Amino acid sequence: MNMYSYKRLPDKNEDGAALEGQEPFSSAKHPGLPSLTPHEEAVAAFWNAGYGNCGRMWGCGASSTAIALINAFNKERHRFAERIEIAEVGCGYGRDAFAFAQAGFDVVGSDIARQALILAHQDYKKMSRHAVPGSVQFLHGTIRTVAAAAVETFDGIASHRTLHLMAKEEILSFARLAAELVRPAGFISIGARSPKDFDPRTMEWVEGQERETARYKDPSRDGQLITFLDEAFLRRAFEPDFEVRCSEGVEEERVGNNAVTGLIYMAGSRRPLSRSQPLSATAGRSIQSAQTKEVSHEKA
Repeated sequence: MNMYSYKRLPDKNEDGAALEGQEPFSSAKHPGLPSLTPHEEAVAAFWNAGYGNCGRMWGCGASSTAIALINAFNKERHRFAERIEIAEVGCGYGRDAFAFAQAGFDVVGSDIARQALILAHQDYKKMSRHAVPGSVQFLHGTIRTVAAAAVETFDGIASHRTLHLMAKEEILSFARLAAELVRPAGFISIGARSPKDFDPRTMEWVEGQERETARYKDPSRDGQLITFLDEAFLRRAFEPDFEVRCSEGVEEERVGNNAVTGLIYMAGSRRPLSRSQPLSATAGRSIQSAQTKEVSHEKA
């Protein structure tokens, strides 16, 4: 499995009691893992409360982001080794990670919200009682944490409803790390909120960043920002290293006032490495060389 085993989410806490509502683990206990930034800590606090109050707020079915990645590997299965390894950044309570495992993939799922990981771990323990062709490991943190914990590169990376919680410079950093984590000809699949999802009843544009960044009006969200992503920005961020295509769709909401959320989907495959790129990006087992393939999303 593509992660140091001691970083698996534990079944019990340090006192030996069953892990239910306690903190799963922290970077302070594993100093090799990067800490969250103050912005990420604030976002994590909001989502810890959200998962604590609403639980599995999008149901248990796989997102279109996950379905697109599974379909891509199924179409090109002959090009990959027997065990396909996926990194999912922003796994939440595990609905997509579990879909990947059911498809036979080995998954490293990360999230900054510990409450989400507690729910994911509880569900995975139940799921593991039955025969599951793949496996899941959970990691508290971001894509930086995945990069620090991984022992080799991945066949694919997925991230659903996570990038719009980042500032644009953070998304550009995410894209660079994704390129380092995915093997040449491996796949990427992303879903994030599009500008069409802006709701003037609940949000206001940040001055000078209209149609890009909005702020929630609700005081309980403490001015939380949303970065709406369009095709032009996604291509600028990812096309240096990935062959991509974009589409749009919606996802039904189970909480809040909005019936649906408007999303942009981006999917594609890792370009072959140039001679100027570092050898570290090719670490891990090799895969059969093939022409770059695109991944198409089915709209939610």
